[in-house]
Amino acid sequence: IPAAPIRPRGRADIPEWTGKPLSPYDDPHTWKFLGEPILLPKSSEDPDVGSIGKGRQDDCNCQFPGSIACVRFHVAEKKIELKCELGSAFYEMGFHHMGEDLALTWTKDEQRKFNTTIQKNLPSSRSKYNFWDKLRAVFRSKGRKGLVSYYHNVFQVRRRAYQNRLTPKCPDSDEASIEPGFLHNQGGGQSSRSSSAASRTRRSS
Repeated sequence: IPAAPIRPRGRADIPEWTGKPLSPYDDPHTWKFLGEPILLPKSSEDPDVGSIGKGRQDDCNCQFPGSIACVRFHVAEKKIELKCELGSAFYEMGFHHMGEDLALTWTKDEQRKFNTTIQKNLPSSRSKYNFWDKLRAVFRSKGRKGLVSYYHNVFQVRRRAYQNRLTPKCPDSDEASIEPGFLHNQGGGQSSRSSSAASRTRRSS
């Protein structure tokens, strides 16, 4: 996305604050809106942000480094380390309901039914979010919060992984263009791993 130039006339002139705060920092009424700290920082040192986004810097001993199985293993490994380091704060901050851990609370049959329901009720020009009403009717016990959490923490994460393998330069999170191939694989169709294994078998025969 090209950066928009900021011209002098488009900038806000904010004068330096010289007055007194509206309420003292130790006011209980003010503190209650900040919530209670769950995890206090161990030190006031600034974190090393230079390594953020660069992935693992060391080599691993996996049989196929960089493969899906390799990535999943190291994510699970780091999650266990984080759980041990945070202790009860890990659960208080809801980390146990994020990502693949949330999928463990759904049976395989429920996950297939979730994808099948979306596949049969994809958004159209007349009903953009039609599948949400269908999902709530199918999964009454999950509730709205449970469905939305599974959709964003599991369904969309798996969909993005599918997109990264097919079109890594063109990710698309639009609900109106959910890939039929992804829904087929997740809904009980032949997985990409099985397809590649089958293709290797055909080539070797």
